[in-house]
Amino acid sequence: MKISYFLGMQNPETHYFRVRIVLEECPEEILLLTMPAWTPGSYVIRDFARNVRSLSASSNGSVLESSKKDKSTWKITTGRKSPITVEYEVYADEDVPQTSHLDFSHALINGTSVFLYPEGYKEQTLELTLEIPPEWKVSSALEKISDHRFRATNYDILVDSPIEVGKHEVLSFRVEGKDHEIAIHGKFMEDREKLVRDMTRIVEAYQKTMGQLPYRKYLFIIHLQNEGNGYGGLEHSYSTVINYDANLIADKEGYREFLGVVAHEFFHLWNVKRIRPAELVQLNYREETYTSSLWFSEGITEYYANLTLLRSGILTEEEFLKKIAESIRMYELIPGRKYYSAAEASFDAWIKLYKYSPNNINSYVSYYLKGMLIGMILSRRIVSATRGNRSLDDLMRLMMEKYRKDGRGFTGKDIIQNLREVTGTDMSETFQQLVRSRDEIDFRSELSSVGLSLEQVPADSKKVSTGIILKKPGEKFVIESLIEGTPAYSAGLNSGDEIVAVSGTRFTEAFTRKPLNRRIVTDNVLPDANGKVVYHVFRKGELMPFAVDAAYDPFFTYSLKMSEEAADNVKVMRNRLLYG
Repeated sequence: MKISYFLGMQNPETHYFRVRIVLEECPEEILLLTMPAWTPGSYVIRDFARNVRSLSASSNGSVLESSKKDKSTWKITTGRKSPITVEYEVYADEDVPQTSHLDFSHALINGTSVFLYPEGYKEQTLELTLEIPPEWKVSSALEKISDHRFRATNYDILVDSPIEVGKHEVLSFRVEGKDHEIAIHGKFMEDREKLVRDMTRIVEAYQKTMGQLPYRKYLFIIHLQNEGNGYGGLEHSYSTVINYDANLIADKEGYREFLGVVAHEFFHLWNVKRIRPAELVQLNYREETYTSSLWFSEGITEYYANLTLLRSGILTEEEFLKKIAESIRMYELIPGRKYYSAAEASFDAWIKLYKYSPNNINSYVSYYLKGMLIGMILSRRIVSATRGNRSLDDLMRLMMEKYRKDGRGFTGKDIIQNLREVTGTDMSETFQQLVRSRDEIDFRSELSSVGLSLEQVPADSKKVSTGIILKKPGEKFVIESLIEGTPAYSAGLNSGDEIVAVSGTRFTEAFTRKPLNRRIVTDNVLPDANGKVVYHVFRKGELMPFAVDAAYDPFFTYSLKMSEEAADNVKVMRNRLLYG
């Protein structure tokens, strides 16, 4: 069966794509067409079919019967006629990397949210023709046949190849003879040469770590937004889409955080897109696909993002160690770490990480954060087991070689076997302790063995910790979460309460600080003579006072430094840990 897609965007201001699918020589009496319910890399059901309207089918001008089979699937009675033309519209007004977006200025096409696929024919070669406004241009990693016409060897490749269409700016660079394109939508007011130079350094550092760049061309699609939505990204085999707050990128720390997102998404071309959990090899777009290995796919990737900023020279050793220390502190502040192992957190991604609840901090831990720290500890143990001859880099290269060649995915047992091959020792107990158990991690002991000293930094004696995490919609300060067991939690404050005053003073930014993940924490407040902090909040329109006990923090962060007194063999292991 020959399959051709045509995508129109004649009235982009309406946010509607017009899709036409032409199927020639269809052998099915009843043809089923399905819209994916989720997109790989983002583990939550999004039900993209909810954005479809006006589906119809015809053949040579004759209308064919069509109806819904279920929430995501349409049934076409073909009569075995040829060709069959299916037409529908897709509403696209979510400007995030996991979906598609169309407006007067551009189009982002993430195929899982736009293209129906014929059941039983996902492996069929297909073509896509874009019908775009005359002044717009196209950036995509798809195989180009001619202007605005592309080919994909199967449906998976089609939807794994995002397309940016519009008046975006295009920058480029080369590494190892490979072309890299940067498509920027939105206003980029910073130094373009510096951006290209820094992204080149990231790619070069990964090339050195992994030994090869497994592509001919790679595309970075970057959306700079002014709505203050923070950042997000989604990986693909030959490209990535990154959204970032344009206001943050102008700040030095914000710019480096942006480069961290670039480094994270780029490493996914190895880890996830080629080194895949076994459950994600054959993609089921209709329903959840559960795996216990997202701690590896996402957490290890986040570890390498930070490590590569160090190896590329974007971060100094001091800055890198500070990030690790902040991550350890953040992890230890989360009560949910006691209730979820890394494997369990991975499995429940579909109902936890992407399903926000104000109580998540008390009942769940992110496999990104825990997996990142496991990556560091795992690398430390490889380094120690091999006396500084190998590190996590060797495990990643081995797994790339294995799973890229045979196309199969890995399991937990495979990771244990691969660790044995890298270290020559049985590390099943290590895997059990770090990944499958809920045991606490002794970070100080782990790091000291490679000459890294983790120490508590005493807090200002006037600062208190009440356990409140805030969000700031507009000018308001609203409680997002309360950490279980802290004074504010015990005093009865709730998520959703709007704080308007503290100890008789209007509540302002001065009473807050922003930790690693940029959520606002109230810990700069002063207690009264009775050792209380009195919050006045609006709860459902009613003004209410809450007297909270002032609990003094013995420390508010960690310091992670290199021990200069470390023995020479320990310094060798430390260097292997950091630089491979």
